[in-house]
This record gives sequence, C-alpha cells and structure tokens, in this order.
Amino acid sequence: MKRFYKMVSISPRGNGGGFGVHLDGRPIKTPQKQELHTPHEAIATLIMSEWADQKEEIIPETMPVTQLLTTALDIVPKGRPDMTDQIMRYLDTDLVCYPAPEPEQIVTLQNERWNPVRACFEKDFAVILHTTTGLSALSQDKAAHQKLRGEIEAMDDLHFTLFQSLVPLAGSMILAWCFYRTHIDVEGFDKACFAEEDYKAELYQADKYGHDPLLEKTRAALVRDADAVAKCLAILKS
Repeated sequence: MKRFYKMVSISPRGNGGGFGVHLDGRPIKTPQKQELHTPHEAIATLIMSEWADQKEEIIPETMPVTQLLTTALDIVPKGRPDMTDQIMRYLDTDLVCYPAPEPEQIVTLQNERWNPVRACFEKDFAVILHTTTGLSALSQDKAAHQKLRGEIEAMDDLHFTLFQSLVPLAGSMILAWCFYRTHIDVEGFDKACFAEEDYKAELYQADKYGHDPLLEKTRAALVRDADAVAKCLAILKS
C-alpha cells in the first residue's frame, strides 16, 4: 500500500481512554474497525514513530509494535484460550531441551547459550527440565506445565500478547519466558535461537565466503520483533 498520509500524531482519548495514533487527524483503525489505542503514551509514541518512518510504501512488517497492539485488541480477547493451548505445546518440544550429541564444538556452543536459559526457567518455576540428545520426544513434568500455564493465564491481555509473540519466534517456550522476564537481552535471545546456525557459519567460514541471505533476513526480523517486545516490556515496567 502506498503511503497516503502526511502527518502522524498522538491524541489523548476522552474519559481516560488512553492514547490513539492519528494519520492526518484521523485515528488508525484495526482490521476489526477498532480505534488503535493504548493506555501508555510511550507505546503510542513507538507506534507513531513506526508510521512516521514509512516511506513511499507502507510495509507492515516494519511496524512490529503496531502489529502487537493490533493483536492485543483484535485477536487476544476472544482467541486467548486457544492461543494459550498452542504455545503450551512448545514446552515438550522445546528447542533448548534437545541439544546435539556431537560434535564437540556445537555441544560447547549450545551449553554456553542454553544452560543459563534452562537454569533461569528451573529457578523461576522450581522444576527440573528433562533434556535429551536422542530422537525420542520428551514430556516435561506436569508441575512445569501447571506452573507455567498459571503464570500465562495471570497475564493481562497486553502482557500475554507480548509473551505469546516470542514463543513461535524462538521455537521455544523456555527462551520466550527468559526473555520476557529479562533474564536475557535481545542479543542473548538472538544467539540462543541461532546457536546451530552460528556453529555452521563458523564451520563453513561464512565470514569469508558469505552468509546465507535468507537466514540473515530471518535473523534480522527476529531481532526487530524481539526489540519491539523489549521496548514495550520496559515501558510497562516503568
């Protein structure tokens, strides 16, 4: 879609309704025709910046905070139970619980990046995570599922939206939780998600012969989306 507006602004909504973002004085609407709004002026400012930064074409993928808030308004209120069930399935198939058995270099790299993440999760929930280097599927203890689900169900819709966006992004409930709780930052999240890819890049001397452009694009998108979540979480905690 071509950019159709000149000015982007924030406008307080009446009756304590938070802040909306306007294009040429008109409120942005979600696909479900709701006014895009938030109680947090700083989040509205992030959204305003995303729309102001658009050039001749509007590219939704470059507006992750707008997409997060749209999800929180349009999808989460009705779809949350199903969304919770979907992300809970990641716990038994979690990336960081299936380390490689060999070679030594990748084992060392995964231990360096994944062991602290598992340790943080285990401390937060007072559980022991099962891991395997084999092909058989794991089933984490019932207590881990129950405690995690309890934490997720206690989140308000915006916190839930931020958290659930991280799980498929990482392919890991455990990584998502540790990032959500700020046990790791965006750089640590990125490195943990791409441990195997970093091992292969070093093995095949990607710095010398060139990196996979598709992988670089995927990785840049993950960093962009994770950074948007981190900024929103920092605002909500302030």
